[in-house]
Amino acid sequence: MNKNSLRNLRMFMAVLLLSAMIIHACTVKVFANSTLTVNQALENNRAVIKVSDAAASNQAVSLIIMQKQTNSLVYTDQAVLANGEFTFITLLPKGEYTGFISSAGSGRVMLQDFSIVKEEKIVGFRPLKSHAVAIGEAVVLPGSVIAIFDDGANREVGVQWTNVPKTDTSGQFTITGKVNGGSETVNLVINVGESNTGGDTGGNNGGNTGGSTGGNTGGSTGGNTGGSTDGNTGGSTGGNTGGSTDGNTGGSTGGNTGGSTGGNTGGSTGGDTGGSTGGIPAGNGSSITVTPTLDSSTATAKADVSAAAVSSAFSNAATDKKGVKTVTIALDKADGAKAYELAMPASVLVQGDKKQIIEVNTPIGSVELPGNAVKASLAAANSTISVRIEQADKSAITNPKLRDAIGDRPIVELNLKVDGKVIGWENKGAPIQVSVKYTPKPEELKNLEHIVIWYIDGEGKAVKVPNAKYNPATGTVTFRTTHFSTYAVSFDFKTFDDAGVYPWAQVPIEVLASKGIVSGVSESAFHPGEKITRADFLLLLVNTLGITADFSDNFSDVSPSDYYYEALGIARKLGIANGTGPDTFHPKEYISRQDLMVLSARALKLSGIITDQGRAEDIRKFHDQSAVASYAVDDIAAMVKEGIVTGDGDLLHPQAGATRAETAVMMYRIFKKL
Repeated sequence: MNKNSLRNLRMFMAVLLLSAMIIHACTVKVFANSTLTVNQALENNRAVIKVSDAAASNQAVSLIIMQKQTNSLVYTDQAVLANGEFTFITLLPKGEYTGFISSAGSGRVMLQDFSIVKEEKIVGFRPLKSHAVAIGEAVVLPGSVIAIFDDGANREVGVQWTNVPKTDTSGQFTITGKVNGGSETVNLVINVGESNTGGDTGGNNGGNTGGSTGGNTGGSTGGNTGGSTDGNTGGSTGGNTGGSTDGNTGGSTGGNTGGSTGGNTGGSTGGDTGGSTGGIPAGNGSSITVTPTLDSSTATAKADVSAAAVSSAFSNAATDKKGVKTVTIALDKADGAKAYELAMPASVLVQGDKKQIIEVNTPIGSVELPGNAVKASLAAANSTISVRIEQADKSAITNPKLRDAIGDRPIVELNLKVDGKVIGWENKGAPIQVSVKYTPKPEELKNLEHIVIWYIDGEGKAVKVPNAKYNPATGTVTFRTTHFSTYAVSFDFKTFDDAGVYPWAQVPIEVLASKGIVSGVSESAFHPGEKITRADFLLLLVNTLGITADFSDNFSDVSPSDYYYEALGIARKLGIANGTGPDTFHPKEYISRQDLMVLSARALKLSGIITDQGRAEDIRKFHDQSAVASYAVDDIAAMVKEGIVTGDGDLLHPQAGATRAETAVMMYRIFKKL
C-alpha cells in the first residue's frame, strides 16, 4: 500500500456532521491475521478513530466508512503511521455506519457499528462551471457537487442528472440533478456546439433544504501490489499516490520590450498608474521585473503588474514545441522579507489559455500558473488576484517525527488571494509547477534523487509529493500540484532487505519508494518477483502521472467501493483503458507485459511525454516480436522508441506476467521523463 496516496484518496471524501454525543470508547472485531487495534470515539460532532499497529511503526493504513444498510462508501482516507499510531478525525451525517481499517502488512480490523442521529440541511451549492460540448459529442457530467450546509460546512455530495439533452443540434440547455437521491436539486448549463472551455454559470443551486447527506462514491484507498514491465527488470509497486502531473512549462524567450510603464500621477513618485505596490515593472521581451515594497509589519514584499504588461510580454514570448508560451515576472529581493506577494488583474488567470504560463519568480521560489488556473466562480472579471509565497514557520508542525525529518530545510506556504482575501485554491484541470530553492547537504549530494517534498495539510498530516525532483542546474526542488498548501523539503533514503535481489531494479525501487510512488509489502520486504494485477498497475500509472478527469460511468466489474474505482473510471473516460470485453476490465487478473506497455504508452501520449508514433520496424530486433498482438504493436514500438522499454536482451516477453521489479523500472524511467 502506498504511503503517498493520501491526497488523491481524499478526492471522494464525504465528511458530514456527527451528532453531539458523549465520548465513548468502543471495542472492535479483529481479523485473526491482523496486528491492528482500533479505538473509536464520538466527540460532539466528530468521529475520532485511533489505529495502532503492534507489528509495524511506519506503514500506510486505510480507513473506509460505509453506510450500514447499503454498504455504500461514505468516507475514505489513508495515512502513514507515526510510531505505530495514527488518529483519523472526520465529520459524518445522520445514519448508521460500519467500516474497517486495513494495511498491506498488518491485515484488517473492523470498526464497531455506530449511529449518528443529527439531521442537517443543504442550504446551497457552490457555483457550477457550465459544460461545453461539441455537436455529436457525448455529454460527460460530474458525479458530485459541493454542497453548503446549514452549519457552514462545504462538502462533496453525489448527484444524478436528468433531462440530459441530445447533442445533435447546437443550443444552451439547463439540466437538473437530484442530490443524494433526495429532494434537493442543482442546475447545470450545457452549451452544445462549443469547445470544451465554457464559462461559469454562476451559482447553480436548486431549492435546497432538507437533510441530505453526502454519499461519495469512488474514493480509492489502497496500496497496490504488483509490479510490471519493461524488459529487464522486475518489479514493483505498492499503493499509489497522487501528485498531479501535467503542469505546463516551457520557457520562452523573447522579442523586445514588454512590461508596463504607467506614468506617475498625482505627484506620486513611486507607483505607476496601475496602482502598483512596488516600483514600475521593467519589461524585457517575455520577462518582467518588479521591485516590491516591503510591509515591515508583516515582513511581506508586495508588488503588482498590469494586464497590459502581461499581454505585451506574451506577444513577445516564443512558443515551445508543445505550443506553450511562458512569461516570467521576477520580484527583486527585499531585505527582511519572509514572504513575497504579486498582484495582477484576474483576467490573466481566470479561464484563459492553458498554454500561456505565468511564472512568478521570487527569492524564495517560483510558481508557474497556466492561464486557466482560476475558475470564474472564484473571481469576478474586475477582481485582483494575488500569488503569495512565504517561508513557513517550522514551529507550526506539531508532528515531532515530521519536524525532525524536515530539519532546517525550507518550508514554503503558497496562497492565492482574491481582492485581498485568501481562498482555498484547487484546480485539477490546471496543475501548477512549483520550484523551491534549496542547497543540498554534503551527505545528500551522492543521492540527489532521494530529496523529497512533503505536502502538509491543515491538520498537520503529511504525505509525499511523488513527482518532486531536485534540479542541480537551477538549485531548486521542483514539483507539480493542483492545490496551494504548505510544502516542505526533506531527504529520505528508503530501501528493503530484498531490493538487491534484482540488481538492475534496486535503484528504481529505492528511489520510487523514497518518493512514495511504490511501497513494500512490509517495512523491510518488497517482494520484487511477485506479479501485479491489472487494477493495481493502472492505479499506479494514473496516480504517478497525476491524470484526472470527470467521469459518469465505469466498467461493470468495478464497484464504487473498490480502491481503484476512480483510477479505472478516469482511464476509461480518457481512452487509456478500453477493457477486455464490451464493458469489463477484469481488475483482479494479473496484467501481461504487453498490456502494461500498451496502457503506459496511451497514458504517456495523453500526457505529452510520447510524441512520436511507433511502427512495427521499431521492434523487429526482438526475436519474439511475432508474439505481440496486432493491437499492441504501435504502442509497444513507441515505448521502445522512447527508450522506456528495452526488453530482456533480444526478447520482449509480451505474454508474460509483469512483476513488481519490472514495474518499478518502468515507472522509474517514466518518472525521469516528467
